[in-house]
Amino acid sequence: MNFMRNGIYCQVFDRWLLIDSKDFWITLETARVLSSKIATTVYVFPENELNNENCLEYMLLNKTTEKRGAVADLISSQLPTLKFFGENAEIRNMGYPVDYEFDDLKKLQDYAKFVQRYVYAIEVSNAIANHHDNMSFANKYFPKNWIDDLYTYSDRTEFADGIFNELKRILYMSENVEEAKRKMTLALKKNYNKIHWIVDEFYLMLGEKHYFNKDERL
Repeated sequence: MNFMRNGIYCQVFDRWLLIDSKDFWITLETARVLSSKIATTVYVFPENELNNENCLEYMLLNKTTEKRGAVADLISSQLPTLKFFGENAEIRNMGYPVDYEFDDLKKLQDYAKFVQRYVYAIEVSNAIANHHDNMSFANKYFPKNWIDDLYTYSDRTEFADGIFNELKRILYMSENVEEAKRKMTLALKKNYNKIHWIVDEFYLMLGEKHYFNKDERL
């Protein structure tokens, strides 16, 4: 299968928002986070000329063939879906969409890139460091009556479904990068004593440093 790349397509303004070359599952999760702001579809496709510098200029042609069931993508659900490029799918450079402000689209794209980066860090650090997450495993694989009789938790934080779901929720609800970073920093700092190894791994995945102290209390 010669499908090496993936991207988020926005039917509303008929352009690509984000291109990725690593993991389309991460891109789909990013699209879910962004669904609070815009309806999208994630496509997996072969190598082509699209990148994050030019994708806002490219349109997907033959859109009438792009459907979710019997309904056209353009008027379908806000929830993103995953598709593989069909044989008749074609993209073309049509320039920036004239009906939308360039600065607004760039802000949306910048937020999408930010979310993508943080979702990668969330998923990888969760897999590496969150070895206490019994809840996610139990919910996926155990019969419901088993779970009812068990006490499970995602981590040792104040959040019922764990710190990483809380970070995604913050990304979903925030209006911009500054707001999202401020709220995520606060959530991580407040719980650092309880899950310092998880937080450390998270910032390692981001390639950033934090200045939390295990003895510090907010």
